[in-house]
Amino acid sequence: LSFSIDGQNFQASSTFTQLSAGNYTVTIQDANGCSIQQNAVVLSPTPLSLSSELNGVTCFGDCDATINVSASGGTTPYVFEWQDTQLLGAFRSDLCAGSYTIIVTDNNGCEISETFTIEEPDELTADFLLPNEKITVINSNVTFFNQSSGAIFYNWDFNGIGFSTETNPTFNFPEEPGEYFVTLIAIGEGGCTDTITRTINIEDEVIFYVPNTFTPNGNQLNEVFTPVFTSGFDPFDFQMLIFNRWGEVVFESFNAAV
Repeated sequence: LSFSIDGQNFQASSTFTQLSAGNYTVTIQDANGCSIQQNAVVLSPTPLSLSSELNGVTCFGDCDATINVSASGGTTPYVFEWQDTQLLGAFRSDLCAGSYTIIVTDNNGCEISETFTIEEPDELTADFLLPNEKITVINSNVTFFNQSSGAIFYNWDFNGIGFSTETNPTFNFPEEPGEYFVTLIAIGEGGCTDTITRTINIEDEVIFYVPNTFTPNGNQLNEVFTPVFTSGFDPFDFQMLIFNRWGEVVFESFNAAV
């Protein structure tokens, strides 16, 4: 017997290798010149291809991205190998921003690769300025200037006694001296947050009344000249001077009761 494929002769065999995809005519002829022909079709496998789903990093500095890869075409089974770590598998999680390359090999040794780039989101920073002027119990209306970056919403907490969602809110603090904590939560895309707390001091204000006359005539009314304090008075930080018309000191006291 002799074999030929498209006119090319081969030794007697029933197996032919290294053929390209296409249509072939196989001719078999015996020693007597009798022959038979048969059409043969060599198919090309479906090209190997990849599809993927990438969920990026949620917030700046997070490592919560995922990549899920699936393959089709070629011949199964497939081997999924990640170039950066030689990990095997079609799914990866807990990924930070960066580049990741996967190489997929089918059962015939055919390969295809794809590189995924995970972007780092913009950094979110909460910040605000305190007023430069002195804040006192008689001037406790304060405007805060927002200096945050990367945020789209804001939540303000004024020591638990007031709240706001404005960008630059104004808050009227109680007329009580002391420390008050102001907290700003800046909220960005994807629900990312950053928080900052600053302290504002509401200072006491010395409020007093000084009478311009007194009548020491023994009728028990306006007998004594003395300033009258209503708030902010420190008895250990008191000095009173009385001058005559020529600017001379005629009275001095460090005791508000005298």
